Amino acid sequence: MRPKRLIFIAPAPLSPTPYCESALPALARDGWEVTLAAIAPESSALRKVLPYSCRIIDLGSGDGLRRWLRELRLLLVILRARIDRFDVIYLQSNGLAARALPLMLVPMLRRSLVYQTLELVDPVRYPWRAWFEKWLCRRAHLHLNAEYHRAYIYWTYYRLRSPVIVAPPRLPACWPVPNKSPGVRLRLTNGDPGSFVLIHHGGSHTHRMTDELLAAFSKLPARFRLVMTGAARTALERVTAKLGLAERVLLLPSIDMATQLLYTANADAGLLLYRNTDLGNFFACPGRLGEYTACGLPVLASNFTGLEDLVLRFQLGECVDAADPEEIVHGILKLEQGAKEGRYERERIRNCFLKHLAFDHYEPAICEAFDNLLNPARRRRAAGPPRHWIPGT
Repeated sequence: MRPKRLIFIAPAPLSPTPYCESALPALARDGWEVTLAAIAPESSALRKVLPYSCRIIDLGSGDGLRRWLRELRLLLVILRARIDRFDVIYLQSNGLAARALPLMLVPMLRRSLVYQTLELVDPVRYPWRAWFEKWLCRRAHLHLNAEYHRAYIYWTYYRLRSPVIVAPPRLPACWPVPNKSPGVRLRLTNGDPGSFVLIHHGGSHTHRMTDELLAAFSKLPARFRLVMTGAARTALERVTAKLGLAERVLLLPSIDMATQLLYTANADAGLLLYRNTDLGNFFACPGRLGEYTACGLPVLASNFTGLEDLVLRFQLGECVDAADPEEIVHGILKLEQGAKEGRYERERIRNCFLKHLAFDHYEPAICEAFDNLLNPARRRRAAGPPRHWIPGT
């Protein structure tokens, strides 16, 4: 039997998180020969922890002249993908929409095109980017999207001709989670054993309600402490000093996933507060939900339809209107009380992650869809995102 071959192309580094290439280990186990083309692929966050068999193409890194050389390498890789004997060309990120023009100018013949995106291009703010993406999406044979609402928008707005699969950014079940560390816990609590520590992955941003969160923290008792990773320290230090929170907010730089989860495992709860832009986050199922629950932490989340459904269905925490600091205060107090009453026992939340939220549950549908691409009679069958997008529920 002729081997199944695919090339995965990502125009960005794979070092910050493992989510861009989450499907590749399962496809490699399923017999696909994988070629990985990305910026500095050897620093892939996923391959460092869960290595899988693949060939590597380094697109290069750096600015200035090196950036133009990287763009040239990317174009050459796309051209190679078009003429080489790959069964599937797997494009990751809407940043490839305009760059993939060489793939679109001639028929794909027996090759199949897969397009995956974790974000949504706003067609009002970025009309040209949306036009290129629509052009690419309508020529793809399979569409992978990060969550149900965005997938439905793509399916209807772009009038997709291909199947749509929801594959949220989640850690695999076997991802190593650090044990509790007395030293790390001591740093987070600043020596106060009665502290309640909340952790916020991903730094500060208006869409992540940082101003509202800090305003709420200024109203909470001193036993509540906040840890922020990837934080812009200079700007936030001024804000926390002004609010009298300098001793209660720990600002960490951008750190690798393993170090981040070490801090997470020693916190008491995670934060998933977002602004309701209704362009993709109304049914949000962010990667941070998996990161917190993998460590057994309950969460304080925005009360959006999809996110609230996940949190309340599995009893993972509390949901609030993130635009209201008073509601955030009330939600944090309820989280602390629930933890004291044993409603957010860590082992139960960790088991919920393993049973329902880990990426493993989405792998069978992805592998089946990729195998269907090898059958010309089945690869063009259009289908919207499945309504039951959480396997096993």
